[in-house]
Amino acid sequence: MNTTIKSLMVLAAATVLVAGCEDELPLVNTEESRPVLGFETAQTGDIDMYGKTDGTVSFMIHKSGDGACSVNVTGMTQEQLNEYEPFYTPLTSDCYTVEVEGASLAADETSSEVKVSFSEDNISRMMDLAASAGGRQLALALRIESEDADVDADRGVVYWTVTLTGDRPVIRFAGESEASLSFYEGKDVSTSFSVAKIGNAESCSVRVVPVSQEELSSYNSEYVALPSECYSYSGELNFLSDEFSRTLDVSFSAENLDMVYDLMTENEGRQIVLALALESEDAEIDADKDAAYRTVSVIKIPFTLESISGIDNAMNGLAGIDALDKGDLLNLPSLVFSVADAYDGTSSLTVKYRPDLAQRYNETNHTSYQILPEGVVGFDEETIEVGAGQRSVEVPLKLIGEIPDITAGYLFPVEISSEVPVDMESIGNVGIQENVYYVVLASEVNLTADNLYSPCTAPSHLGGAGGGVAALVNNINGDDFWSSDWTAPYQSKDWHHFIQVRFPQPLTEGIRVQYWNRPYDNPMPTVVEVWVTDKETVEERDSRDGWVILGSYNSNDGSLSLSADLPWSFPSYIFSEIPELSGKKITYMRFCIVETRDSGGQGSKEVGYGASSASLSELKVWGN
Repeated sequence: MNTTIKSLMVLAAATVLVAGCEDELPLVNTEESRPVLGFETAQTGDIDMYGKTDGTVSFMIHKSGDGACSVNVTGMTQEQLNEYEPFYTPLTSDCYTVEVEGASLAADETSSEVKVSFSEDNISRMMDLAASAGGRQLALALRIESEDADVDADRGVVYWTVTLTGDRPVIRFAGESEASLSFYEGKDVSTSFSVAKIGNAESCSVRVVPVSQEELSSYNSEYVALPSECYSYSGELNFLSDEFSRTLDVSFSAENLDMVYDLMTENEGRQIVLALALESEDAEIDADKDAAYRTVSVIKIPFTLESISGIDNAMNGLAGIDALDKGDLLNLPSLVFSVADAYDGTSSLTVKYRPDLAQRYNETNHTSYQILPEGVVGFDEETIEVGAGQRSVEVPLKLIGEIPDITAGYLFPVEISSEVPVDMESIGNVGIQENVYYVVLASEVNLTADNLYSPCTAPSHLGGAGGGVAALVNNINGDDFWSSDWTAPYQSKDWHHFIQVRFPQPLTEGIRVQYWNRPYDNPMPTVVEVWVTDKETVEERDSRDGWVILGSYNSNDGSLSLSADLPWSFPSYIFSEIPELSGKKITYMRFCIVETRDSGGQGSKEVGYGASSASLSELKVWGN
């Protein structure tokens, strides 16, 4: 190691005696009935503690006037010292011990001695204080207090500078020599050390070097030195004359942390330590703070968004449907977090709905998801406390308000945060923005082949390509489709070629219909009507009595899409807004295909009365 302060210290105790003035101090008594107290010694001076391990300094207090009194001496605060010398930093009470001989003066006693002593621990604390003072001068600042005497305004305080260093500046680590660092795997991290310059305001250079394993073992045999390839830092600090503190940054890459974790595994039962020492050619190094030791541990990420219960992504394979998770608006999903076995601390998770991110997602991805107002879907608690030893956390979404439109699809971004990292990589749709989970909430009406009917279904198409009504509800695009019979067309002037849907659970709030064409226009609907009824039973050749048409859509006026790639969604119909349906329970729907493009993709022909047919790839109903 380098030349240090301790090598310069005089181990014998030093006693500094402060002499009194030759002439008695003229103390003025403002109240004849009370004595007056004041320091006999000079108000300012210097206490030289350089090279000493302990010491004592004495001050004399003089009493004038009649009567007995008590004497108390206390340290001054920074605010009090600023009234006399604003560029000084007062010693704190843990830097010295005060003893007043003559704390109670009898009427015939005129003086009291104040002894201030400094132990080795006190001096070490002074060095710590100097390291944090930013170049300001330390001072022993004392003031007289008394309950039964006045204090002379000019002689009631002393503030003596304290010299701790010699001609050269002293360099040391600021703060605690030992501390612990805990990092979570998978992310680049850094830590910092503060290096202080004390005393002489000269420029100097300092080298920072790793402590060898041999030196570290002599300090603590249970310590394992962290190899220098496990971290990176700048090995030299240059102090300008007016600089009294520099920051040393030490960085760990994610790969570095993997190395540290492996080292921990190899040395189970011992502590991995980042140990750094200071060296200098033109400054002294404080032997008490010439090195800093940081035990380093790497913790597996404690919280993992493991799964989302209540998610059904079967439709995500359909054309035009993104890969975001899909949840039921009326049976809301839950976020399920796992907690790493290695994590035994207490912590908390915070979840928050972010409607602003839903808007941003729509703008960025050219989607048209609806955005729920705040206060409709939320959580029992936004902050969930996780106790020590807890291994899983379930955070359910909760319906807390009225849904504006039961037929709509809403994008619901959940921002997840914690004071410790959260691993969300196992969930597919979190790469959009860090620590945000996106889920689409909608109320899909469960359609099954048992509840679908079409009297005009073709038994096969060119040898078996048509899949019947079951092909409409299997979440498959392409050659798996439903086709009406084109060889012997089903004749119906009222309903044309239709697909009938029965709702075992009648709809009471609203409905929205969505369908997919085959991936080519043969034969593609060009005019469609949607009808609903609240009848308990219906006949194939039902009249239109008791049925209500929701809408008629025509590709010629742009109200119907001819896209072979993207789904077409009809408008939402809210029953309370439709007089004929308000308060009713909808039991059946008929999706009627009135006209289609012919097999050559040219023109449009009426079906169900003429000689054409129709086909669809997929059909969905949203609402409740």
